[in-house]
Amino acid sequence: MTVRSIHAAVPRLTACASERTAIALYSATLLLAALLLFSLQPMIGKSLLPALGATPAVWNTCMVFFQAALLAGYALAHALASLQHPRRAALLHLTAIVVVMLLLPIPMLTHEAPSAEHSPVGWLLLRLALTAGAPFVIVATIAPLLQRVFAAGGFRSSGDPYFLYRASNVGSLAALLAYPLLLEPSLPLAEQSRWWAIGFSLLAALLTACALCTATGIAPPGRETSATGNTSACSSAQRRVTATASPHVIGLRRITAWIAWAALPSSLMLGVTTHITTDLAAAPLLWVAPLALYLLTFIVAFSPRAGRDSARLRGVLPFVLLPVVAFHYCCPPGLTLWMLPLHLAAFFLIALACHQRLAADRPPPAHLTAFYLCMSIGGVIGGAFNALAAPLIFTGVTEYPLMLTLGAWVAMSRMAAAPQLASGAPHGDAEGRRRAWTGVAAPLLIAAVAAGGAALVRANPGATWLIGAAIALPMFGCFALSARPAAFALSIAALLTVGAWLPLSDRGQVVHAERNFFGVKRVIVDRTGRYRFLLHGGTNHGAQALGAARAEPITYYHATGPIGDVFAHHPTRPGNRRIAVIGLGVGSLAAYAHPGDHITFYEIDPAVERIAAEREWFSFLAECRGKSQFVIGDGRLRIAEAPRASFDLIVLDAFSSDSIPAHLVTREAISIYRSRLAPGGWLALHISNHFLDLAPLARALAGDAGMECLLRDDAAVPAELLAAGKTASRWAVMAPGTHALRPLHDAAGWIVPSADRAAPVWTDQDSNLLSLLRW
Repeated sequence: MTVRSIHAAVPRLTACASERTAIALYSATLLLAALLLFSLQPMIGKSLLPALGATPAVWNTCMVFFQAALLAGYALAHALASLQHPRRAALLHLTAIVVVMLLLPIPMLTHEAPSAEHSPVGWLLLRLALTAGAPFVIVATIAPLLQRVFAAGGFRSSGDPYFLYRASNVGSLAALLAYPLLLEPSLPLAEQSRWWAIGFSLLAALLTACALCTATGIAPPGRETSATGNTSACSSAQRRVTATASPHVIGLRRITAWIAWAALPSSLMLGVTTHITTDLAAAPLLWVAPLALYLLTFIVAFSPRAGRDSARLRGVLPFVLLPVVAFHYCCPPGLTLWMLPLHLAAFFLIALACHQRLAADRPPPAHLTAFYLCMSIGGVIGGAFNALAAPLIFTGVTEYPLMLTLGAWVAMSRMAAAPQLASGAPHGDAEGRRRAWTGVAAPLLIAAVAAGGAALVRANPGATWLIGAAIALPMFGCFALSARPAAFALSIAALLTVGAWLPLSDRGQVVHAERNFFGVKRVIVDRTGRYRFLLHGGTNHGAQALGAARAEPITYYHATGPIGDVFAHHPTRPGNRRIAVIGLGVGSLAAYAHPGDHITFYEIDPAVERIAAEREWFSFLAECRGKSQFVIGDGRLRIAEAPRASFDLIVLDAFSSDSIPAHLVTREAISIYRSRLAPGGWLALHISNHFLDLAPLARALAGDAGMECLLRDDAAVPAELLAAGKTASRWAVMAPGTHALRPLHDAAGWIVPSADRAAPVWTDQDSNLLSLLRW
């Protein structure tokens, strides 16, 4: 090697090392910004939990807010990038960062609640804006602005800075997993807020380092320079990006496509989250899975090695999507755990197809901020459709199958500027007309076959082979059309429509269905005609017998069960009891009231109160022998408004997707309940749960409050009682003092909760679901 070649190689090696250092620095900054952005969402959501509970609708509204805040951040970034003077834009951005630092740490508002007379949506959005709005918006500006700065930095990879977007999504994914697994179990809310402020300060330092890095090696305007200082040849990826559009004009059709490709996965993510957490498995933290997959699709799609089109994806999707469609409205209990990964896989493939289109159609760096702004607009549109519009339009989670249909069309279409409704022969010739007719006729034929099969199955419910044929034949027909995206999507829509109107297997006749902010409620008469149920997704909120025994409480509230013991052995004599029930259900506990008793139901969902009070469906409240009243609103907050020592018995029976909201079982909540108990009063907690063992928590809370605690696990229900409508249940009872529960000691099945499994005392600032999971 000559001296001249060595001298020529040194600048190249130095420049390559400088670029690697810059990429690492920019990636670390983007990762930290995304980490802060995503950890702020659950932190603020948890601080609002005592006011609203934890329904899927609350999750959806929070998602819409943060997507809108992300939109505001991207809009601000686009406005700053559009300024003629970069130094002025940098000064404005720096000023905003300093202002946010002065506002930190973020206050945690855990003791406020919305008015019970109004929808909590507006209140929730206002609280989110006041607590998280400014920090979230400013951090959201960093991803597009930093990529734009990198594009102007004169590096070899500056022509296509979109690969840095992966770092943002890796940070988001890390925050999504770290918060419930590491941060929430180990840090109370106030500490989380302080650490977030420290992280923001570190982010400001990294931003300063990025600015210095770029300032020392910036290329002349309008030129892309190589590491040696000469004009470099663009890579193939850079050439593809540069060639996708004029550097000055982005057409309306292209902008619309960006928004649509971002909106569909956003809506689909919320739809699949609601479906799997209410209809398939109401498991804690299950909502993490769809969001994690959503972020993963961005990481894959914007990878430098990602392909522009994916024939493999189109080949796999029908095998995943068709079982999801076939069993969407008639999933047997034994298939639930198998369907869960299929729903997630179908969502992942469709979201990946949409995000691959976004990545393939990304514009030159001059339009980078506009591109991310359009993506954010699409995310807001998709989220708002699910959280705000769908509850007003649909009585079920109809937006999910709707987006599955649209997603099937997009994912199965070969990549272009936008998916084409027709493919193959040119318009106007005979072959094109024939394909158009068959593209419509074939889905109609599949719908007719599916409807006929469903009708036969309903007429012959015991014919297993008939059920298999009714499912298999339409599926084969859909699969045969998978090479024709529009016809395939129409076939999917036809199957979903038939499944909604003629499900092959259901729990009975739906006599009423409605949807509001808190979810979908259905009143169902079972197939035997003996019972009427109130269901929220797959969770049973109570039932009533329709025959002569209709006055008797059943399911979890049977007279031979734990709650029957509580009413039978309570020291206050019947006829003089003051009872509070948090969680109405169908009003089953009203059956235990005697003349002279007064029972107050606290219910957060007005729709549940209307359904339970409708005598045509449930008569417990109408036939209550005592005096009953309703208080609409959050149970913990509303019962705090009652005078002290108001109740002889408080029953906590507030379900939300089969899980008691955490803010109802904290130290602060127990203190409120205890102060509202009269001398000798009892507090009964319904702690039945498939996924959480709440008995150790009940024991810890009782010990912390100086209360005695007993537990009855009524799991072994005799066959004759099962036939009479009783279901297994688990209850804990607390009372101040050491001997207040003496009457229950003599009743069968009541024990002191075991100390084998310890649990920390939950507070409004610190709660840990992982410590209670039934592993």
